[in-house]
Amino acid sequence: MIRRPPRSTPAYTLFPTRRSSDLEFHSPQPVENTRRMCDYGVTHFSFEVEDVHASYQALKAHGVKWHSDPIDAGDGYLMTYGRDPFGNVIEIQQVPDERAYAFAQLRGE
Repeated sequence: MIRRPPRSTPAYTLFPTRRSSDLEFHSPQPVENTRRMCDYGVTHFSFEVEDVHASYQALKAHGVKWHSDPIDAGDGYLMTYGRDPFGNVIEIQQVPDERAYAFAQLRGE
């Protein structure tokens, strides 16, 4: 893994690597989140993963509390929502490669 120098602002630090990036937020300070998933604005982070079931188990072992087991939302699109140990809502999704918005398509593979 190649580490590049972090980019930092008062709000966050971005630690880029060749294949991914780590993002650490410094502000605003956490507050109780009472917003619903359907409300306007950023309510959660979503991650595309290669194997939703393996990611589900690995993240569960590290403290993620899942709302449900992964489901097939249609045509092989697998997903689930949960809360990380800090209470942030996350989504993991496995998108079939033939979907126009799958990373494989966006990368031109």
